[in-house]
Amino acid sequence: MICTKRRLWAGKIERNLLTVLAAVALSFPFTAWAQAATVDKDPGYNDLQDIVNRGTLRILYQRDQQDGAYRVSPRERVMLEQFARERAVSLEWIPVNARWNLIPNLVDGKGDIIVGQGPALAAGMVDQASFTSPWLAQHPQVVVRSNTTRIQSPKDLAYRQVAIKKSSPAWPVMEKLAEQFPTMELVTIPEDDKIDAIMARVASGQYDVTVADSDFLRFYLPEHPELSVAYDLGSSIVKAWAVQSRSGELLKTLEQFLFKHQMEWSMAEYASHTVSPAANNTGSSNDNIADQSGQLSPYDDLVRKYSDKYGFDWRLIVAQMYQESQFNPGAVSDAGAEGLMQVLPETASSVGIKDLDDPEANIRAGIRYLNLLRNQFESGLLLEDRIWFTLASYNAGPGRVIRARQLAAKMGLDPNLWFGNVETAMLALAAPVEKDGEMVRNCRCGQTVVYVKEIRKLYHNYVRLTQAGQVASISTPYKPYDI
Repeated sequence: MICTKRRLWAGKIERNLLTVLAAVALSFPFTAWAQAATVDKDPGYNDLQDIVNRGTLRILYQRDQQDGAYRVSPRERVMLEQFARERAVSLEWIPVNARWNLIPNLVDGKGDIIVGQGPALAAGMVDQASFTSPWLAQHPQVVVRSNTTRIQSPKDLAYRQVAIKKSSPAWPVMEKLAEQFPTMELVTIPEDDKIDAIMARVASGQYDVTVADSDFLRFYLPEHPELSVAYDLGSSIVKAWAVQSRSGELLKTLEQFLFKHQMEWSMAEYASHTVSPAANNTGSSNDNIADQSGQLSPYDDLVRKYSDKYGFDWRLIVAQMYQESQFNPGAVSDAGAEGLMQVLPETASSVGIKDLDDPEANIRAGIRYLNLLRNQFESGLLLEDRIWFTLASYNAGPGRVIRARQLAAKMGLDPNLWFGNVETAMLALAAPVEKDGEMVRNCRCGQTVVYVKEIRKLYHNYVRLTQAGQVASISTPYKPYDI
């Protein structure tokens, strides 16, 4: 009986309590109740969709400390303007007085992306910003004739004639060397002289030595074996774009955008330094590289479709396709690779493609596999070198490229650069070795070196043919750009 009374009493209290809570809830303003139940979005958070909704991409960059001007290079401006056009947004340029204030401004939501800097900017703040893969790594290099001997360091420039522009970042270094070594002759080059004309004077013996930027030499030297780099002058300037660490979709989109277009911009910048961009024919074996309609191949539309999907420059894929099959959809290799992209049936199966006889399926399989290979390389690599490593892996297999990178490090070469470094190690892997009394080759890696080089040549020609306007857009001297 007592227990029954206690249960009735407890039930009465519970009903009264619910009545009171309901009355409080009804008397509480609905808007306030909704606000109390909703977690507001961080006002400093900006990802890709926020930028698109706003219609503006806000660019943070460092104010020039010497004259107070707001500057960014023409090349970087072209890149950002193209990204904005593709996303149908406008650009807002936001200067920041001090370099160390860039990331705090980014974290506070005052901008969406930091430009003109590199990963070193994030020292001590690595958890607050994420960087794209580097799109530029450049430093001055001392250039000599390939048959020149004993120039390996600054002291070897004594009794040499060094030609350089006063506007060059290396001029103060060379001035000090001329004071240190009075027998070194420092020759001033006119400011309006094109760099390839200067290179020609070195090759002819008119000058002994000059200094050029590694970004230019990366394109120029492979086609001019009569010249070579004696040594590096200073450390590299590395450029990458930074976003908030939580802006994952923006970072992914920027990465794909840079990978797809970076080489095109590099070539346009290279062409702006040469006497006649149209004359820079690389001598590819494919003489008829475009018909009168501008088509590079019979499969341009299909290549564009899947290149866009996976973030490749379609002209690079066309160049690779020509190297693989000469655009023959019925091509079959001795190893059993099939079609336009020369894909092995087991490789096609691994990326979900079956019918390699169908040109579209074959192209899709090749690009899917190329994308899979690209993603195996670390994001810290320069974007261009990731392209060459990816192509080398497509031809020789990723395992051999990994071994070549390891061998390059042992040989004192740079395992992160393909041309002149890992390609050299690749050739070393191809050298015959003695096994059971016979000389055998572990791989046909020499073919891979030729494969990458030929694709590069043809790709450069394709870009020149299809993007003459891009050259003109940055044909002004490469100097800081006033915003």
